[in-house]
Amino acid sequence: RMGLETPLFELLGQLVARFFWPFAILVAALTAIAVELLLIAIVRLVRGRRSTQPNQAPAPSVLRSLLYGTLGLTIAVLIGAAVLSTVLLGSTLRFVGTRVAASKGVELSFESAAGNLWLGRIELRKLHVRRTTMAAPLHFDLRVDNLRFEFSILDLLRRRLLVTQLRIRGVSGTVNRRGRGDDSAPARPRTLVVRDLQLERANLSYRDIAREATLSLILRQASCVRVRHEYLLFDLFFDCNARGQLDGAELEVRRRGANPGLDLTRLPAKTLVSFFPAPFRWLRRGSVTLRTRRELLDEASGRLKLHTTLTFEGMRMAAPPKEAMIKRALMMPIVAAFNRRPHDRSMTLALTVDRETWRNASTFERTGLLAALGRTLMLSLRVGGSK
Repeated sequence: RMGLETPLFELLGQLVARFFWPFAILVAALTAIAVELLLIAIVRLVRGRRSTQPNQAPAPSVLRSLLYGTLGLTIAVLIGAAVLSTVLLGSTLRFVGTRVAASKGVELSFESAAGNLWLGRIELRKLHVRRTTMAAPLHFDLRVDNLRFEFSILDLLRRRLLVTQLRIRGVSGTVNRRGRGDDSAPARPRTLVVRDLQLERANLSYRDIAREATLSLILRQASCVRVRHEYLLFDLFFDCNARGQLDGAELEVRRRGANPGLDLTRLPAKTLVSFFPAPFRWLRRGSVTLRTRRELLDEASGRLKLHTTLTFEGMRMAAPPKEAMIKRALMMPIVAAFNRRPHDRSMTLALTVDRETWRNASTFERTGLLAALGRTLMLSLRVGGSK
């Protein structure tokens, strides 16, 4: 997780939300045309009846002119909106997209666009998204070969944001974290829901400047049945399929089947130490293989139990250079017990995850997962060292 999910998901939600007004204009114009045609029919009917009666004055021509003029203006507005939503779709999306992105401190551009706004289908080619605002803790520069999404018109008119299909192909770029802050939740509730998300070919490089650490992520394929903005990290972490590499280690995530969970094979120890210092900062050299199996405890509340097996290969433990003397003394028995057997060894951990603790969380630190993993790991090491 590189921190991209929250700002990019919010950007997509804000962009789809802006499409409400074209559809509102469409509905208003069609309603106005129907009403005006009805009024013209009534005027003609009244005029016809008066013409059969010699003593009755004809219907005022001013009213007829006003109705016809209003009808013509409404039809012109409807045609203009249709042209902006189809023929001039690219220009319309550039105008709307750049302003939405600017409000998030993001620069957005694309080579070409296709689709039909009134049918809820948009496709962008050669998309470029970047953020270099100094005030933002996360900077990114991403290029996407093709992005296509479809959204529900009826839900949009009800002010609900539902993307029924999202296809992303060919993602590359860099992500730089310059501070310990995060892109926190917006003031408004997170309402965007994406169904059927498919990602093909992603190659990203991540750098944490404060920790002087780098990480590479290659995704050959990823898919999610449902991603909700308010449970963004939970859905991405526990309810998606993915295959690729993380810093050279083979990565596979499964949401369903006989063994739902996550496999990460031979992740270098330096990666764990750099990005997860709390539970792993005492580890040196070697690699770790992680096998996680997920058990659903309660479908309604989303409570899960994670059974995780860590296999350490050629790994040693040593005190970090800046560790306090008291903690060094307390940890020495664990370090000695661990290093007595430098060959491969495994340990099994069990964690319970509550979906509600992940609600509106923009970082893994806010979910409490890393803290719980650290406590469980240290307890397991102590028990192992006492035997």
